[in-house]
Amino acid sequence: MNKLELKEQITKLAELIYTNLHKLEYSNQFSSRAKEFLNSDELKQIHRIAYTASAYKGENRESLEHILTVAKNLMEYSNSAVDSSKHTYEAYGVEFLEHENEYAGICSVKPGLDWKKAMFVISHHFGKKIVFMVRETNSFEVALMNRWKMPVEDSNITGYHKCVMSVVWQMARAYKGR
Repeated sequence: MNKLELKEQITKLAELIYTNLHKLEYSNQFSSRAKEFLNSDELKQIHRIAYTASAYKGENRESLEHILTVAKNLMEYSNSAVDSSKHTYEAYGVEFLEHENEYAGICSVKPGLDWKKAMFVISHHFGKKIVFMVRETNSFEVALMNRWKMPVEDSNITGYHKCVMSVVWQMARAYKGR
């Protein structure tokens, strides 16, 4: 492989690594480890080669091959961490669970949450609909549902309101507020 091909492979891996690390950054289980990797010298070197136009030209081929190997190892780690995590995340007081299909489900909400920022994180990082089963007996959840005018898809479920929020709805809340 020539130097340009090595740089292109490093760039592709860098994009995937950043995507995984940003997902893990909001994971309850891996957030501190993801932040460590985002500040690591290895990732900074990968970033420099991938995103600086002429940085790869100053490196010899063996050095680029080593950086590619490091990027592959970091990619393996980040993939396994994403796969092994329970896919529960917390963003600004909203804990949610990422499902394999097109939904993310809200597990719990905490008093003092920042709904606007949480919608921004969820919509940008996952791009999925959110399902929130609002318990009728939980006055905080009901007040939150009413305050943010969450779209109720099914209110015939005993004890719950099923709110389904599209990505467009999430982004509207993230950028405009209520």
